[in-house]
Amino acid sequence: MLDGAGKSFDIALKIDPLDTEALMGMAKVARRRAELKEREQASGEADWDLALELLDRITRDNPRAMRAFYNKACYKQIRRRTGAPDEVISGNLGSSG
Repeated sequence: MLDGAGKSFDIALKIDPLDTEALMGMAKVARRRAELKEREQASGEADWDLALELLDRITRDNPRAMRAFYNKACYKQIRRRTGAPDEVISGNLGSSG
């Protein structure tokens, strides 16, 4: 299911690399992959990094993208609870870190 969604968002991003909804969708897919890996005691760090990078792309291009800022804050909180190092999470909402 996640693979199908990821492929659909990837197609949309090839057509329009700045498609906010596709970037949000890809970030959500990456977040879900990270959570699934962590449930299986595997590292989800690369997926968390991707999810936050995708949200950063949105907020960099559109500083009024409140839903992306909100999701970024939520993802960082979820990541913190799953044991991500503090130095990865520190910083303000406008940074990737």
